[in-house]
Amino acid sequence: MGLVRRDFIAAGFTDRANHPMLLRELEAAIPLAARHGVPNLIAMFGNRQGKSDAVAIDTCVAGLKSRTSSCPPATRCARCGKR
Repeated sequence: MGLVRRDFIAAGFTDRANHPMLLRELEAAIPLAARHGVPNLIAMFGNRQGKSDAVAIDTCVAGLKSRTSSCPPATRCARCGKR
């Protein structure tokens, strides 16, 4: 199973402009993975594009956290109802 784009390294979470596209892809993949018993997904952070490690990591974390706020640990997800 996988969603494949040829630019999955170049178009990563290190560029805020990619966040909406990547989050849509993850939001489509998560229910599909759950239906097929896949417990984990991998998100590519991509090239740093000249950013320092710290800035690149912070940018990636900000993108992912923008969607996880409604899914706190050990509670039910507001979107899918799963833990």
